[in-house]
Amino acid sequence: MVPSALSILMNTFKEGRERNRALGAWSSAGGVGGTIGALLGGPLTEGPGWGWIFFVNVPVAILMVAMSPKVLRESYDRSRARTFDIAGALTSTAAMVLLVYAIVNAPTAGWLSERTIGLLVAVVALLAIFVVVERRSAAPLVPLRYFKSPGFLGGNIVLLAIGMAVNGGMGFIMTQYAQVVLGYSPVQFGLMFAVMTVLTILGSTLAGGPLVSRFGPRVVAIGGLLLIGLSFLTLTGISVHGSFTGDILLGMILFGPGLGAGFVAGSIAALAGVPEYDSGFASSVTTAAFHVGGALGIAILSTVAVMKAVGPDPATAMVTGFRSAYGAGLVFVVVGFIAAVAFLRRYQLKPPEQAV
Repeated sequence: MVPSALSILMNTFKEGRERNRALGAWSSAGGVGGTIGALLGGPLTEGPGWGWIFFVNVPVAILMVAMSPKVLRESYDRSRARTFDIAGALTSTAAMVLLVYAIVNAPTAGWLSERTIGLLVAVVALLAIFVVVERRSAAPLVPLRYFKSPGFLGGNIVLLAIGMAVNGGMGFIMTQYAQVVLGYSPVQFGLMFAVMTVLTILGSTLAGGPLVSRFGPRVVAIGGLLLIGLSFLTLTGISVHGSFTGDILLGMILFGPGLGAGFVAGSIAALAGVPEYDSGFASSVTTAAFHVGGALGIAILSTVAVMKAVGPDPATAMVTGFRSAYGAGLVFVVVGFIAAVAFLRRYQLKPPEQAV
């Protein structure tokens, strides 16, 4: 659904200031949804039960099915042959599944064990096969020529890094720390998390409005990543007997606008110059970059947390592991920062066809 919605947006708004604002609004809508979800998730979990977090989506889905034919403009090209790159889909999916599996199980099996090394070798082999398949396919799942475009490559690396940070650091580690160590209830943590998501809306709105139009995606992406890095730096100081205001609040205040601004700037850079007929592909890659980053972020940071969990009691061990995880998360930020500096530019990038 997400890449489809983004593709419709790309075909509805012209590239430049108009699309930047639309991307900001689109990202803000995700922030609004995140805020509502955080506020409703706690009461639903403590009240009728966790299963209701799924049931509440049914009436929303019915409403969207009824509204979509009336408010969304169809944009696919009827003259193009419809094909699906099955081999590309299978090899890329298998590579990502094996990579996450290898990382998650490495602390138990050992990083230098035959199983871990064998899985990582299989991942490399599958990715190599995927590249060969895409080069030979008449309708590739991922047209590799786009990765010669600095904006497309850099923007997606930024989104990958931000996805790793938000899902691994704030979505998983923070939840464990607040509820398991500090003892906050799901309702209480939902209210706390809403602070970050509201600030994410602010960052998205500012980035899609005046910031990217004035300074370009490079500066805004760097600024967003710096805020995320500062957030993780503060969270390396969490304590066993901490509190929301003393240990969590500052990290959320820094992370929220950094996430919103960085996500919008990375998306704008990755989608700049992509023609309408490839908008679906470009949208799917940016979406995949963010969510694959999220899966890898959870796998890597949870692995680090388990490996570094040492202490005289369970709570101290957990917090020690969480501190190390936030320290490791700074590597994600550095990767995104380097990509933004190296590949993104202040002004609009050349379309991928010209960059090839």
